[in-house]
Amino acid sequence: MRQFAVEINNLSARYRTSVAISDLTLTIRHGEVFGLLGPNGAGKTTLFRMITGEMSPASGEVRVLGGTTAAAAIRRRIGYVPERYALHDHLTVREALTMYGSLSGVSAAYLHQRIERVLSELDLQVVGNRPIKQLSRGLQQRMAIAQAILHEPDLILLDEPASALDPSSRNLLRFLVHQWAANGKTVVINSHLLIDIEQMCSRIAVMVKGKIVISGEIGELTRGITLEERYVQIVSES
Repeated sequence: MRQFAVEINNLSARYRTSVAISDLTLTIRHGEVFGLLGPNGAGKTTLFRMITGEMSPASGEVRVLGGTTAAAAIRRRIGYVPERYALHDHLTVREALTMYGSLSGVSAAYLHQRIERVLSELDLQVVGNRPIKQLSRGLQQRMAIAQAILHEPDLILLDEPASALDPSSRNLLRFLVHQWAANGKTVVINSHLLIDIEQMCSRIAVMVKGKIVISGEIGELTRGITLEERYVQIVSES
């Protein structure tokens, strides 16, 4: 197995005439929980879109799980919760998961069992037969996470996954992230909730204006101050 789950080399991305990412190089190890931080507009969501293959680079290379997302077999090993997700809200929770599981290659024989396990893990069993449009914003957020992990991906990308979650649900998410990593999954999290990043991630990178300005182990970067204090310092100096 290659050492890295994600390898990004000299990556650049553009939106028409504006530069979103500039000459970015980053590696993320297999089985680690990695935090991607930065102010609004730093390019974090663009980077996620390029890792999933949703967007093509202007230059540079992205390798994911030893291959590229041009291959369907690689794309099927990625789970992604975008910040602005779209759910089939006319379906019930179980109906939507059944449809998504079928589309993402979960075997018919295993699908029902897998759905019930994911509902249990995310504490959604009680609302499993309710239409998604009737769910609260926090429950819909958990549903989006359920869809992303249903096919048991090896790489899980979470873009602001706790934005609508209450404290109990955020605690559940932290538990699940640690469990995924313990089972060999690689998790990459973009979040402005730095206390969650501090509790979940071992390494981070800070992006500013499309570039990574610093990366490393959280303990080495903070050294006696909070991650929030260090983050504010890094951004203000960049």
